[in-house]
Amino acid sequence: MDYRDFLRSTLWRQTAARIRRRANNRCERCGEQDTPLTIHHEDYGVRNRTDAPYWVPEGWLPDDAFLQCLCIACHDFLHGRGADPMDIPSLAELFRMVRNWHPTN
Repeated sequence: MDYRDFLRSTLWRQTAARIRRRANNRCERCGEQDTPLTIHHEDYGVRNRTDAPYWVPEGWLPDDAFLQCLCIACHDFLHGRGADPMDIPSLAELFRMVRNWHPTN
């Protein structure tokens, strides 16, 4: 089975739901909860990283300890596809910064 088929399998969907429950439907990296969540594989174990699409043995699942529930921004950052959302101030922090800003003359 190739990797894309694996991600559509009932086995994977059940695993992903279990990981989301374990994380209380929050990103395990930044704590965000009002956003779509994805499951990040810290270690794929059996895949040959030169193969595309990746091949997955029937019934294979990574150990839950190697799976993280992440928001899309954190997941993209860990894969080198974006800025670290942990470095971006929240809206509340931005308002606080504006309120406390005093021009210097």
